[in-house]
Amino acid sequence: MLLNAYGRGGMLAVRAGSDDTCQGCTGKDCIMACSRNKFDARSCPSLLNPPKLNSNKDCLVCGQCIKSCEPDNMQLLLRKPFSEKDTREQKASWSLTIFIMLVSGFVTYELSTEWAAANKMFLIIPDFLTDQLGLENAAGFIKGIWTIGIFPLLLWTLLGVLTVLTKGAKSIFDAWRELALPSVIIISAGHVIKAVAKLNTWAGYIPGSIKDTNGEETAKLISAGVNIPEAFISNLAVSIIGIFILVLAFIYSIREEKIIFNSYINSHFLPKLILFLLFSTIVMESVRLVLHWNLTEDLL
Repeated sequence: MLLNAYGRGGMLAVRAGSDDTCQGCTGKDCIMACSRNKFDARSCPSLLNPPKLNSNKDCLVCGQCIKSCEPDNMQLLLRKPFSEKDTREQKASWSLTIFIMLVSGFVTYELSTEWAAANKMFLIIPDFLTDQLGLENAAGFIKGIWTIGIFPLLLWTLLGVLTVLTKGAKSIFDAWRELALPSVIIISAGHVIKAVAKLNTWAGYIPGSIKDTNGEETAKLISAGVNIPEAFISNLAVSIIGIFILVLAFIYSIREEKIIFNSYINSHFLPKLILFLLFSTIVMESVRLVLHWNLTEDLL
């Protein structure tokens, strides 16, 4: 499901070079079931028809069809993200829609963990319920239900209602399915920003992992609060990179509307703008804190 949702924008794609070559091929080694159990140069492990690929949503880009192709017609291409040549659905399947909704909650939480104030705001309701009900032992479970259940349901209900009110869909359920695929571009951008933040935090440990391959001495020092590596760049820099990624993703999500619905600005614009602003607010929290701190120092 994650590959189906995120992989659509992949810049690497496996495609046939010539339709005529594939039609004239007698071996069909990229498709034949008898080639499926080969150690290498076997038919498609995902049971796809490589010559007819017109989307990245199911392809693993494993390269087996390229290796098995006797006419050497299957190619690995480098393309722009979300190529206009790929097919698109106006409505995502229900299973994919629900998955994207769950992932939106997970990514929101993951982003908020990088900035303390944002994390406190995101968890204010589950923390309140945990305290009031005296369920400290179930705190993790309550947080999980909130993250991938209640929060995404509330968020997508808001997005769906806005779409219906602006006459972009007949029902909230249709709105969810129409919003899912264009919105997943913004959601995947949030995931990328989390990866950047993690890499920034973990990069400082690389020299230690080279010097102390077993990690035992390094772990002892870290647990004792000694020689803890600093982040590679500041949180402010990570936030700026994150905003750039989000803006780019928002532009691509609008472009998807043009390709699918032949309009840059339509009833889906406002819901996607809200999703973009939600992630941007979380990421910008670091910028706000740094600027506030610098201003306070100047005043003092």
